[in-house]
Amino acid sequence: MPKVSQERPVTSPEAAAGTAGADLTCTGCDGGVLEPDQVRTAFWRGDELVVIEDVPALVCESCGERYFEDETAMKLDMLHGGKDAGHAPVRTLSVPVYSLAAPGAAAGKRGGK
Repeated sequence: MPKVSQERPVTSPEAAAGTAGADLTCTGCDGGVLEPDQVRTAFWRGDELVVIEDVPALVCESCGERYFEDETAMKLDMLHGGKDAGHAPVRTLSVPVYSLAAPGAAAGKRGGK
């Protein structure tokens, strides 16, 4: 089973400065090299699934752990908290929803939603 990313903010001075050529290593797997990338992340805000694309991150080549600079982490936290002023959605996705509950049990549990 793949490891779940903790999406930790980056705290090293090298990462914050964006030093090219510095071999930053992953603390999740103790040794993977971190490379700059653009990632997608998602979270639930009430009954709404929010997807954020083009998030700058450092990603471990070995385990896939993602690290965000402090400024990026703060922007994600603000979006998570509903403070998305100035950020209009670029598109809307339709997401299928499945239930593993016995037939009829899921509808009664959530009021038919």
